[in-house]
Amino acid sequence: MENQLPNRFVYETDRGFITYNVAGDECQLEEIYVAPEHRRKGVAAELRDYAAAHAKKLGCTYLKGSVIIGTTMAEESCIAMLKYGYKFWDTDGVWILFKKEIGG
Repeated sequence: MENQLPNRFVYETDRGFITYNVAGDECQLEEIYVAPEHRRKGVAAELRDYAAAHAKKLGCTYLKGSVIIGTTMAEESCIAMLKYGYKFWDTDGVWILFKKEIGG
């Protein structure tokens, strides 16, 4: 894990990475990348689980995520968010916003 900014974290494995930002009681998942040969094998969920556990240790009570409308993988990303337990929260311009409670 590498801190790039005081509240921004990067967790990387040989199969992919996740970046996330912690602010108060919320953790914003910014980017998830899984190498093509490891996709559809649960790697993205493992990366999200790591970020959620770390955020919870830092006092976060929920995760936030977003999907850009119209991107190549937007529909699949929305489905993945819902399967992972996120709830639709709002829209903002070209963004679909999701939120998931993780406790404190």
